[in-house]
Amino acid sequence: MKAFLTYLGVALAFVTAFCIFCQHVYDSDNFYHMGHAALYYQNGPFYRAFPWTTYSVISQHNSDLWWGFHLLLAPLTVLQNKVVILAVAPGYLMLLNLLFSRLAVVRMGWSQWYGFALLPASLGFLMRMDTVRPQALSSSLLILLFAAIFTEAPWLAIGTSALIGFLHPTLSYLIVMVGFFTFIQRRVTKKEWNPWLEVSCLLVALSISCIRPGMMDGLQLLKIQLYDLMLVRRAGEVKNFGVELERLNVGYFLRAFLGPIILFVVSSLIWLRFRDRTLKGSAFLGAFGIMAAAFMLSILITRRGSDQFAPFAILTSLVVFHQCKGIPKFTAHAIGINMVVVLGLFVQTHLSRSDKYNATDYRAGTKWLIAHTQPGEIIGQGVWSDFGPLFYWDTHNRFLGGMDPVFQYRYNPATYWLMTLNCAGREQGKTGAFNPAKSSAKEDDLSTAWPRDLKTKWFFCSQDWDGQYQDALKKDKHTKIAYSDKHCVIYEFFP
Repeated sequence: MKAFLTYLGVALAFVTAFCIFCQHVYDSDNFYHMGHAALYYQNGPFYRAFPWTTYSVISQHNSDLWWGFHLLLAPLTVLQNKVVILAVAPGYLMLLNLLFSRLAVVRMGWSQWYGFALLPASLGFLMRMDTVRPQALSSSLLILLFAAIFTEAPWLAIGTSALIGFLHPTLSYLIVMVGFFTFIQRRVTKKEWNPWLEVSCLLVALSISCIRPGMMDGLQLLKIQLYDLMLVRRAGEVKNFGVELERLNVGYFLRAFLGPIILFVVSSLIWLRFRDRTLKGSAFLGAFGIMAAAFMLSILITRRGSDQFAPFAILTSLVVFHQCKGIPKFTAHAIGINMVVVLGLFVQTHLSRSDKYNATDYRAGTKWLIAHTQPGEIIGQGVWSDFGPLFYWDTHNRFLGGMDPVFQYRYNPATYWLMTLNCAGREQGKTGAFNPAKSSAKEDDLSTAWPRDLKTKWFFCSQDWDGQYQDALKKDKHTKIAYSDKHCVIYEFFP
C-alpha cells in the first residue's frame, strides 16, 4: 500500500504540473466531450436528445457513441467553473492512464515506476494526452489487457475488455489484435490451443459496446463513423474527411514512431549480448506481434495506429530488457532517456505553437448570442470544428453541425456543401470530384443561401477566419456585424 500511495502521489504531482503547463485548449473535442458530459450530470445518465447539430445525423439518432466515456467525465462537472473543468479533464484521464499502466507492469512482475514509461512513449502519443479523448484510456487498457492475459488473470482480462467496450466502443476491434498474438504466444511457448479467454474478452467488449441508451441508433452512428467514412474517403467524394486517419507519412513517423523504434533496437542489441538463456515463457512474441501489427495498421490504413504502436513498443523493449542479465540500471537509464527526450520535445512543441487560444475565447460571443436570440435559434459557424466551444458555452442555441464531418454529409450532401462551400475549408472541398462547385457557374452569397436554405441569420467565426472572405462579408449590403471582440465576430444577415 505504501508503494502504491507513493506512486499515486508522484502521478498526481506530474499530472498537476502537466495541466498547469498546458493552459491552452488545442482540441475542440475537449469542449464537446465535456459539454456532453455536463448534459448527463444535469439530466441523468439516460438523457438521449441531442438537437444542437441541426444538419447532422447526430440530431436524428438519439444516441451517444461515447456514452460511457462521457459518464466517466460527468463527475468533473461538480467543479462548476467551466474553465477549471477544461484544465483538469486531461489530467484526470492521464492519472487513470498512469494507474492502469502501473497495474499492467506490476502484473508483469516489474517495478511500478515503469508505469510512467508508457505515457511519454513518443511525442505524438504524449500529445494525445493534452486532449479529452477516449484514446488516453483505451491505449493503457489494451496494455493492461495484454498483461492480464499473459499472466493468466482471466477476470482482470474480462473486466478490462468490458471497460474498453464501455469507454471506447469504436476501438473494441483492437481486442482481436491483442487476443490473436497472446494466443500465438501461448501456443508457441506452452503448446496450448485454448483461445477461450481471448474470445470471451472480445464478446464481452462488443456486448458492452452495444449496451447503451438508444442501442440501435448508436449502432447506426457507429456504422457511419467507421464504415461509411471509409466508403466516402475511398470514393474521393470529400478529401478533407478524417484527415487524421490518413496513412503514415514522414513527419508523423518522426514524431510518433522513431523514438520507440530506436529504444526497441537498443534493447534488442543489448539482448544479443546479455540475454539470459534460462528464462522461459517470455512475453516477447506477443508484445512484438502487437507492436508490428500496429505499425502495419499505420502504414496501410491509418496513422492512428501510433496510439497502440508507441506504448506497445515501449512494453516490448521492457520485455526484452528483462530478458537480460545484470543490467537493471541500464534499463532504467534507457527508458529514462526516452522519457526525458519526449518530455523535452513536448515542452518545446507546446511553447512554439502559433495556434494558441484560451478556453474562454468564445465565451463572450456566446454570452451575447444567448442574450440576443430566441431559444433554439440556429447559429451558423465558419468551421465545423468550432461546434465544440460554441456548444460548451451555449446550449441555448442550435448550430449547423459538429463532430466528424461525415455525420453532416450523411445527413444530406446538399446541406453539407452549402455549409462548406462558403466557409473555411472550401479549397479542400473543391478538390473533391463530387463537389457541385465543379460545375456551378456561381455560388450564392452567404447572406442569401444561409437564411434561405439553412434557416439561419447568424454567422459566428473567429477573428482570424479567412480574412479575404470576411472582407467580402463586410461589403455585403445584406450583412452587418452584430458583435465583435478580439476573438470572434458575429455577422447578421437581413433582407
